[in-house]
Amino acid sequence: FNDEVGVTGCTLCAAGLFADGEGWTECEACVAGLYSATSGLTECAPCAPGYYTDVDGASTCEPCAVGQFSTDEGQTECTACEAGQFLNVTGMTECVACAAGFLGTQPGATVCESCGAGLFSDITGVTECEECPEGRYNTGIDVGVSKCKACPVGYVIAETGASTCTGCEEGLYQDELGETACKKCTLGK
Repeated sequence: FNDEVGVTGCTLCAAGLFADGEGWTECEACVAGLYSATSGLTECAPCAPGYYTDVDGASTCEPCAVGQFSTDEGQTECTACEAGQFLNVTGMTECVACAAGFLGTQPGATVCESCGAGLFSDITGVTECEECPEGRYNTGIDVGVSKCKACPVGYVIAETGASTCTGCEEGLYQDELGETACKKCTLGK
């Protein structure tokens, strides 16, 4: 471009600007979502997927923050990961589903939470964990429980969402795993 009368040469457009025709007296700024990294360009380039710029005249694009992504080029903003997903690195084009045994309760998460005591998740990408069924339990000590443990021999639980099993009382017994009630000792035993 040339913005002065009587000048013998032209000046390169600065980074973030462009001139795509002859005889320009000033350069134009790249619009948001586009950038020009070097001087003297005739057009702006779109930000790559996973990157964005929300200002005019950008010379670089910013990576999407953790918990956010962009799938298309030329974006002016990134999108938060849905609940049940997460991202813990920048500049990504898709989110990762929370693993079995974990949940994501909020959009834009950078980590997934472990299912708590009495809960489990046997599929990926959940926003809530399920309660352990009757006869099974989860203490909450183990991280990422995808299935609940069966109550051991001699113990039972008749409710869902249990974190422990109950031992059989005197006169009762249980010789099987994962049961909901103790058995009565028979006559003579």
